[in-house]
Amino acid sequence: TIAGNTVTGIANSRSIDSRRVKSVETTPGTKVSRANFNNRVFGNVVDAPILFEPREGDDNGCYIGENTVKTL
Repeated sequence: TIAGNTVTGIANSRSIDSRRVKSVETTPGTKVSRANFNNRVFGNVVDAPILFEPREGDDNGCYIGENTVKTL
């Protein structure tokens, strides 16, 4: 859960990155069959976009709520 934060001064293009990493799920030997589940992102103030990507067709309990993106 990422909630109620102010995120500023991020060097890359995303303030919060919560995405499904398909390579982690498909790399032999990782024993990871499902990644990115039950993630919650809400109530944050950020100065760069949020990347939020649950599994396609199955959100795995992921939820993105109201967040404010603005220049701080």
